Amino acid sequence: MKLWERANNRIWTLLAALIAVPVFVWEIFRRHKALRLILLAILGIGGGIYKVGGAQALMTVLQLVMQLAYGFGFMIFQFVGLFWFISRTKATEIHPGDPKAITWDSYWGNKHIVQAVQQWNQLLTRRVFCCKSWKRRLRRCRIHIAPTFRRWPMP
Repeated sequence: MKLWERANNRIWTLLAALIAVPVFVWEIFRRHKALRLILLAILGIGGGIYKVGGAQALMTVLQLVMQLAYGFGFMIFQFVGLFWFISRTKATEIHPGDPKAITWDSYWGNKHIVQAVQQWNQLLTRRVFCCKSWKRRLRRCRIHIAPTFRRWPMP
């Protein structure tokens, strides 16, 4: 193949690539009436804003639309990231005597808070045991405790 034929072939290839994109976009808008209507609405609203307020008003509206789109996109990104992070949970097994096990002696700080948490843990553990043994009488198994750890009578 001669040099001018290769150049001519490259030019036609480049021209075909440049024409293919608009033809592809035109075909999409020709097939989908909803997209065509959305595009016409956007162009009509943009033209009306440009005619009434000029280029400055049109740029202000475009800036607002882009900020809203960025905000919605970032919210979606955070939502997806949150659920991806939540879905990566792992089960941890702790056996008695395991050096990684944490006991009540491992906690430090205010002793009255540690005692309160121990009491809550005891009550919740008893509740599970009590509910398993009573089977159908679950409503009697409820534990009513005020923030001051004062017991109320059960119904």
